[in-house]
Amino acid sequence: MKISHASVQLLNVPPRVVYESSGRSVTGYWHVLACVRTSDGVEGFGYVVALREAMARPITLAARELATELIGMDVLAHQAAWRKMARKGAW
Repeated sequence: MKISHASVQLLNVPPRVVYESSGRSVTGYWHVLACVRTSDGVEGFGYVVALREAMARPITLAARELATELIGMDVLAHQAAWRKMARKGAW
């Protein structure tokens, strides 16, 4: 199976009650949500959660740019995908 589509979204999920953590008000849980779809229509999801938008937004932008590198790759080639994205991100 080959990867045919990859997308990344930034979502803010507000807590039921705002609370303090490390001296800051937590007003939302920022989720960087990645979706990968195969040529056979199988979808997979992954996410990262941050308490601050200032951390989640740059992660989202980087993930969106790197996601394009996955198109056409075999879904089972995890290490090859990691190496390709690491080279692209110069990490």
